[in-house]
Amino acid sequence: MRVRVHLFGGLRDYLPAASGFNSTELELAESATLAHLLACLSIPDTENYIVIIEDRKVDAANYANTPLGGAEEVSLLPVIKGG
Repeated sequence: MRVRVHLFGGLRDYLPAASGFNSTELELAESATLAHLLACLSIPDTENYIVIIEDRKVDAANYANTPLGGAEEVSLLPVIKGG
């Protein structure tokens, strides 16, 4: 299945070469989970981000057991801190 992935802010640095400004399409197995998709991007564990699949936020504890199954878009947004 093909999934469009959008990375925002500093997370764009982890897009594969030849990607667009902030997005790419990945070809994944039909049984792929969110954890599989994230592994393709090689984002370090030190990065904090929020994952949205088709307008639904996914908790980090559920990445490994969240199937993508037909999801067309996944967005990763950096956590913004301020005061």
